[in-house]
Amino acid sequence: METHHRHHLLLITAALLLLTLPKTTTSARSPDDPAIVKLCAESYKPNLCVFVLESDPNRDDSDYRNLSLISNNFTRNHVSDVLKYARFLANKFKGTEFQPSLDRCVSLFGDAVAASTTASDALLAGRFREAVDLIYQARGHVTWCETLFEPQPSPMSTDVEMVRDLCENTVWIIYKIKF
Repeated sequence: METHHRHHLLLITAALLLLTLPKTTTSARSPDDPAIVKLCAESYKPNLCVFVLESDPNRDDSDYRNLSLISNNFTRNHVSDVLKYARFLANKFKGTEFQPSLDRCVSLFGDAVAASTTASDALLAGRFREAVDLIYQARGHVTWCETLFEPQPSPMSTDVEMVRDLCENTVWIIYKIKF
């Protein structure tokens, strides 16, 4: 799972770097940049990923919707991975004091996956405000899981923090869309 996290962070970081680079730097990039092609090779839709990341995000016609879709899809994939991990932990700690909290986290991460999936549908339909609300719902679900273990951190604290960061990055990209 660690390699999977690294790929998610690399893609999000690359997208955010592209958003902040000066126009001269991004327009000087050659088509089919090997770093972008390699990065996108493991994405859900590699050709779309390459197209979006090679486009100049500073142009007026930049496709922030596709950037936000890529970001949200990676967020959803990460939440799905953490859901699997939460299920593993719930089974491992069955019959212990942690089981009720872990069972609740499984439910909350399932709700977060559903919210992220619906957010992608909203983005595709151009319902950007709804997508933002759904992404914040997903973030809220995973944050609630963390509170179930207070005062100590949950066994998924690092993953919860990453999901919150990925959600914030996705919302930041969506807000670049003029809606």
